Amino acid sequence: SQVCAIAIERELDQLEARPPVADPAIQEVIRRFQSNTDKWRQRGYEAGRGWAIKRSTRQELEYAARAAPSEGMINLLRYEIFQWPASFDAEQTIKTAVSNDLNEASFFFADDAQPATDETTTDGEEEKRARAEVEDDAFLDGWLRTATAVWEAVAPALR
Repeated sequence: SQVCAIAIERELDQLEARPPVADPAIQEVIRRFQSNTDKWRQRGYEAGRGWAIKRSTRQELEYAARAAPSEGMINLLRYEIFQWPASFDAEQTIKTAVSNDLNEASFFFADDAQPATDETTTDGEEEKRARAEVEDDAFLDGWLRTATAVWEAVAPALR
């Protein structure tokens, strides 16, 4: 319901440690300064929040919250302990983020400001290189943390 969605938004805003930044240029500076792990954890957080609030079913959200390890993040994906819910396409979400990274890089380096390289790379090679920088575990960690926060906010109202 709308009331529940508003309550979830408020709760998540309180849980989120970083204040929101409206200026896209400042957001870009923050992204540049973040470590790769932080960047992918934040992306997971944002993707998980959107999914939990807009698309998850009750069963999926509860499953995600129960799958989150209580102490430290273990490698759930590599050990195939965790399965993404059917209503969330993790691979497409990550692929879109990688594509956006490549587009932003070409935008921010104008023709004459392009970093000098000795090699000529193809778009496919650039995409493979960008995909290799994806930290799936950090993405899952952020995703599970926000899914758990949403579940903990709504679960009492569902009993």
